[in-house]
Amino acid sequence: MNNSPITGKDRILTIDIIRGFALFGIFLVNMPAFHSPVFMKSFYGQGVEYSGIDYWVDVFFSLFVEMKFFTIFSFLFGLGLFIYIIVVRQNTRYFSDEMNGERFCFRQNICFGINYKQRR
Repeated sequence: MNNSPITGKDRILTIDIIRGFALFGIFLVNMPAFHSPVFMKSFYGQGVEYSGIDYWVDVFFSLFVEMKFFTIFSFLFGLGLFIYIIVVRQNTRYFSDEMNGERFCFRQNICFGINYKQRR
């Protein structure tokens, strides 16, 4: 198996564009934390009251922007992983039929256990 990066012609341009859009959205959502103390006020439980256009911008951000880009980015990560697994299955014999399900379930359980232990 060749361990070199894929060439430009093998990349899926649409996925890269949407991934860039999602990263830009995540950057925009985090902009208030970069330039104002709103994040620290909400961290200490102090409410922030907006008025005028600031109120409507906050409503728009809350309804249509916050947490939407994380979902898009996470979906694209899973899609990229799926495409990678398909390519590996086509090019190698690493994924044999008799061990595929068992190995995958074992690794998923290990990752779940590590994640569960870290959250406790």
